[in-house]
Amino acid sequence: MAFAPHGLTVYDLIDPTLDWAARVDVLRKRLVLTPPRTNLGFIRTNLGLYGTWPDSSSPTQYPHVGEAAVRYHVPLLASMTPDAHGIQVLTDAHLARAHDLSRWTITPLPGGRHLVEAPDLSQWYSADQPNPDVLAQARADFGDMIMTYERMAAEHPWDDFGLRPGQPWGK
Repeated sequence: MAFAPHGLTVYDLIDPTLDWAARVDVLRKRLVLTPPRTNLGFIRTNLGLYGTWPDSSSPTQYPHVGEAAVRYHVPLLASMTPDAHGIQVLTDAHLARAHDLSRWTITPLPGGRHLVEAPDLSQWYSADQPNPDVLAQARADFGDMIMTYERMAAEHPWDDFGLRPGQPWGK
């Protein structure tokens, strides 16, 4: 387990004695320990060498924004997510941005949080990467809650700092 600024916590589970489903069960329990204090949580496979947010060395990249843009705009994680995941803890504000979560299982949690799970977790967690077609559909389902540079620029929480459309950093 690693802790970082802004309350970021990363929990790695490396246990070759557990199959993918057992690992997901352990991680799900960690994910829902403190829902009122969680603005965003997710389970993702193969994050890279240090088990932190994906960076340029990670095989897992975000679809629309770079890792630096996410890291420097942490307040936006209360209403946006860098990508769709098979299991996520999301806020009411995230769900308000979704296009269509009718295929997903949504379990209410305390504090306006929700555990959102894909219908077939094997498509997400039985291999090193999620099924590309399943990921594409999830991104369409999540819609406007997925971070883009344009959404971040429109809603950044600082008056004179932060991301502006067309800035090259963070890509």
